[in-house]
Amino acid sequence: MGSYGSAAADLYNATQKSWVGNCASETGKRPKEIFGRFDAAIQQGSGLGMIYPRRAHYFISLARQQTDSVRKKSYYASAISDLHLSLDNLDCKIVDALFECAQTSIETAPLAWFLHHLPMWAHQSATIFTFIAELIVPPLYFFGRTPRLIAAVVTTMLHLGIIASGNYTFLNYLTIAMCIPLVDDSIWLKVFPIALMDKLRTSLKGVAKFGTRFIETKTVVLTAASSIFLVIGLGQFLEGLGMECILPGPWTALLSTLAPYRIFNSYGMFAVMTTSRPEIVFEGSDDGKDWKEYVFKYKVDDLYKAPPIIAPHMPRLDWRLWFAAMRNSDENPYVFSIARLLLKGDPTLLQAFRRVPFAEKPPRFVRALVYDYHFSDSADLFSNSQWWRRDNMREFLPPFELSDDGQLKPANI
Repeated sequence: MGSYGSAAADLYNATQKSWVGNCASETGKRPKEIFGRFDAAIQQGSGLGMIYPRRAHYFISLARQQTDSVRKKSYYASAISDLHLSLDNLDCKIVDALFECAQTSIETAPLAWFLHHLPMWAHQSATIFTFIAELIVPPLYFFGRTPRLIAAVVTTMLHLGIIASGNYTFLNYLTIAMCIPLVDDSIWLKVFPIALMDKLRTSLKGVAKFGTRFIETKTVVLTAASSIFLVIGLGQFLEGLGMECILPGPWTALLSTLAPYRIFNSYGMFAVMTTSRPEIVFEGSDDGKDWKEYVFKYKVDDLYKAPPIIAPHMPRLDWRLWFAAMRNSDENPYVFSIARLLLKGDPTLLQAFRRVPFAEKPPRFVRALVYDYHFSDSADLFSNSQWWRRDNMREFLPPFELSDDGQLKPANI
């Protein structure tokens, strides 16, 4: 099997951690990269709480739920990162961004195939709309009635499109929810049934019983908290742009002090557009010659499996394997646990698969390959129901088998 296989087995046997433990270990290596730092949504939510103090509690509660990302995980928002390119290359990158984005996002939806095959001018137009919605529209949240309504409509349109074309769990739904307070109550009175609005009024009267002084005190506290979030978030945002040199010393010290608590995060885990789609495919064999694929429920692997609609559900293993495929197995030690559990036929792990070729008896050998996936053309889809094509096969995990003590060892093939 060679030195690589032996080193891989040694790495696994040396760690001896559980599947979950390996995930935690792997994410612990790159905390800022995996979890991000400050999300744009919490900046917006905090700022809105400061401008509209009577609704500050609503903005803060929603903003805090954003955790890793809300706005940054939009289906097209990754194209924004191309703005750092030189002007002479920007035009080309605008077109390429959406063309690649449709087939390289973590969990594509069926509509993504059709979006990918749109004319290039449509990709360019959609990218420009994204730039407008993500860069120009958000300041309108702070203006009067009409600008706020425009901002709410544009933001909602963007994220409805993302929901229809990709699966980013609950993130886009939360962003749309943050647009609700931008719409006047008078408009909601015309939209929702009178009975529902009457119940809402009754509940608000109950809140008023706490007393005006209590409400005013709470408003002041929440507004102050929103202001702190906004100021610190601005510092994190400038750090993300490489402009920390303009920050005063005390500001930088405050950011460093708060960084370990991860309560403020910068824009995005998906700030850089991926231009290829490598995917890990696990295979099992009894003789080392005839290999059969394990097919996950959600991630891309089977060429004939249609992209699913699963949001707001988040299949965490499928997500993690999307990231793992971009690196090597040494940087993702939990994949060795997956191989070991497949060799043991672990029933909990097998629930993550749509098709298990060794359902009755575990295979003797397991390996993992990586392919580059691309959307199929219209002939393949409409004639053969083939959604994907793949090429550039390479080894991710060499063949393994179980030792007498139930640990991984390079397969003797």
